[in-house]
Amino acid sequence: MTIIKTFSTIIIASLILLACNTESDIVQPSEEKLDKVVETEIVSTSTPTISSPTTSAPTKTPNLSPTKETSNIPAPSPTNSAQTMKQDINELNIQFSESVLEYTQTVWQNWAEGETIGMCLIDNTDSITPTVKDAIIEHGIEEAFDELDGQNLEDLSTMWDLCETLASTPSDKNNNSTTTELTATDLSFETAVSAYIVSKWSTWDKGQSMGDCLIESASSMTAETKEAVIANGIEEAFDSLSGEHLNSLSEAWNTCDKQAVASQGTTTSDDNTTDNTNTSDVSGELNTPRVTINIERDQVPTFQSSNTYETFTEILQTTFQAAVDTEFDQLAEKAGISIAVYSDGKLWKYAKGIATSSADMTVNTPLEIKSTSKTFMSALILDQVDDGMYSLSDTLSTVLADHPGYDSIEKDRINPDVTIAELLSMTSGLNTYHMVSENFVAIEANPNWNPIEHLNLTPSGYNNPGTYKYNDTNTIILAIIAEHAAGKPLNHLYKSIFFDPLDISAALLPQDIAPSDTADEYGDRSKCGDNSGFGRMLDACNWYTKDEWLLAQGKNTWAAAGIVSTAESMARWGYELYSSQGSAISPSARSNLLNSGSIEPIVFANKPHHYGYQMAIYLMQLGNGITIDIYGHVGGGGKSVMYYSPDTDLSIAILANSSLDHNRGICGSDSTPFCILESIYGAYQ
Repeated sequence: MTIIKTFSTIIIASLILLACNTESDIVQPSEEKLDKVVETEIVSTSTPTISSPTTSAPTKTPNLSPTKETSNIPAPSPTNSAQTMKQDINELNIQFSESVLEYTQTVWQNWAEGETIGMCLIDNTDSITPTVKDAIIEHGIEEAFDELDGQNLEDLSTMWDLCETLASTPSDKNNNSTTTELTATDLSFETAVSAYIVSKWSTWDKGQSMGDCLIESASSMTAETKEAVIANGIEEAFDSLSGEHLNSLSEAWNTCDKQAVASQGTTTSDDNTTDNTNTSDVSGELNTPRVTINIERDQVPTFQSSNTYETFTEILQTTFQAAVDTEFDQLAEKAGISIAVYSDGKLWKYAKGIATSSADMTVNTPLEIKSTSKTFMSALILDQVDDGMYSLSDTLSTVLADHPGYDSIEKDRINPDVTIAELLSMTSGLNTYHMVSENFVAIEANPNWNPIEHLNLTPSGYNNPGTYKYNDTNTIILAIIAEHAAGKPLNHLYKSIFFDPLDISAALLPQDIAPSDTADEYGDRSKCGDNSGFGRMLDACNWYTKDEWLLAQGKNTWAAAGIVSTAESMARWGYELYSSQGSAISPSARSNLLNSGSIEPIVFANKPHHYGYQMAIYLMQLGNGITIDIYGHVGGGGKSVMYYSPDTDLSIAILANSSLDHNRGICGSDSTPFCILESIYGAYQ
């Protein structure tokens, strides 16, 4: 990618130089070249948006009476070549550049020439003595004139004169008043982007490329978009924008992200996992592998059953179908349902209703499994414990101390002393991040999604560990731990450890792309501001495409509820996870899992469960008076149910694209999914 040498590029270049050579000469451009540079800057920068600044002098006019002849001093260079950049960071230059940026954005924010002068000073940091820089850092640009004397004052005065001359140099482009205002605004936009790179993206390898590209792409953004970036920052702007303004920023971001990836190239391992391993500085040994997720999404093929199973008896199949039809048909608000029953090589599956407004539900239709996704997380954590990566008694601070995002986690929100066992059992005392609707918007709109952000959206304060409180924060933290320990993204871990070996069709949002035939979600459309009641949510939330809808939900839910799968795969998963005949985890890990249930029952899915490691144990009383244990999880208000009974060696998965958590059916006051479970387990008993 060709990077336009704008003033913002200059700022960043100056921040990453080695210790500056203060004796280096400033190259004098010819008058022709100087005019060309000024003109180029106006053309190259698009027309970002702040309210037009009023041209006025600064609140204090420095003493600009140098003792040297300014005519003999070469003019400051408007740009520094990127080839001259050195690799180490000079702390003084960083502080100096940040101070000048802050000064131009606060004291000089309404002074048309202020931006240009500030950037000129930063650009020519090599020619400013450390004493002058220290004075500006401590007092500000104008105030530094009162603090300096002798040669240092002369040097600052000379540099000021030359930068002011550059800022006021006329050209064909800025003779027009409107163009002059746009130029000042462009510089403000560039300054905002540049400052963001320095403060927020300094450790992100694509940050510099992204920033330069966004500046180049500013002409494609609306005025409101650029104002939001200037006022709030790049990522934060996504929170405050909507409609065409949000779209203009999103489109620019997506384009720049692709360019940045293309310019860097991608290093992959044999399993196509991005290699983000960091090397140490001197020894050459590898540090703990780290993974940063930047929505480099993996495509998932259409789900199809690849196994040949035995069938249940014809009588049982008829009974199973009747149980589904009896309950589902009575629902007033429903879309589609898919169900599978599995036991030791035998499979029955059935579907009815609609998947979309134009397609019926089939046994192979992928659906969101919602919070039933948590069962994969407990399996992964216990598998890693088996492998000796950490123990259940280890604390969050112990396992994440060297995580690159750990320091960014606000410790008043997340208790560093909670253990992995407490996170698994929902007894950490932490609050949940998604209790506030604004959090959803913030996560959905962020194109550079990272699960760490969920944690800093968690309400401040937490309780001491020990008391059960169901929330997704626990699962998000566990997923961050698992990724960090393995050095791979969560979707790759699931695929290599569970999905592929067990022949399970599943995708983890947002890291995977959901199959195109994934069932649409149906529900209360008033959640999107629609007054038409129950229906297809995309019809009401029409600012989303289907993929965007699933991507947004995946960002919010991820490890806690972000898996898309089929009823067949989930019935298989329940068996492989909980049955003694299953192969998902080791016998010791399974023992830990099945014995993790709470001593006292707690209310889960409106029923008294013994909740354990991202798994619930329910004592189900069948119609014949027999009581059986069932192990599993519920998700999405009855949209997802997966349970295994060791008493029958039977695993059942029920998936729907609308809530089935209603009081209906022949089993009395119970919810539809549990009525179906009771009927099938009773028939098989």
